[in-house]
Amino acid sequence: MIRMLLTAAALAAVVVSVGFVTGSASAGDRQGKGLLQTGTMAPDWTIKDANGNSHSLSDYEGKIVVMDFWATWCGPCIRAMPGLQKLHEKYQNDGVAIIGISTSENDNADPAKFMADKQFTYQLLVKGDTVANTYRVRGIPSFYVIDPSGKIVYSAVGYDPSHEEEIEKVINEELAKVKKS
Repeated sequence: MIRMLLTAAALAAVVVSVGFVTGSASAGDRQGKGLLQTGTMAPDWTIKDANGNSHSLSDYEGKIVVMDFWATWCGPCIRAMPGLQKLHEKYQNDGVAIIGISTSENDNADPAKFMADKQFTYQLLVKGDTVANTYRVRGIPSFYVIDPSGKIVYSAVGYDPSHEEEIEKVINEELAKVKKS
């Protein structure tokens, strides 16, 4: 009987976890289900990096900002990270900031060590639970692209290999707008 209860509890935990990390991730849709509305101004935030330095979204005014809400224990998040690293390497000198915001972490998690071990070099901000709540993050990974004026132009929930292409397309569209002005 105890074994049956433990099995049922484990199965329930897996179902809840899968629902939490997958969310809705329809490729080609610029509005992630349940996330803040595209076309609206992104709420400002202030959060610390792993060295204790404060960063605010307003610090990145005039840049295109890609935010990734993630956790070290999240398999779909980890699968998305190499694509974000590629975008960081390609666009870091073009006014694009890729920011990983660690959220929903276990007490013993070390996101900075995790990123260093995997050789991910884009900006890491830690203890992002409050920011995640403000941005209505209910599943991870969750992505937002913010234009240079601070407006949300893309959002997505969950991992889908096409998100990297979608995010890059939005980045290129925003860079073209900057070059025209």
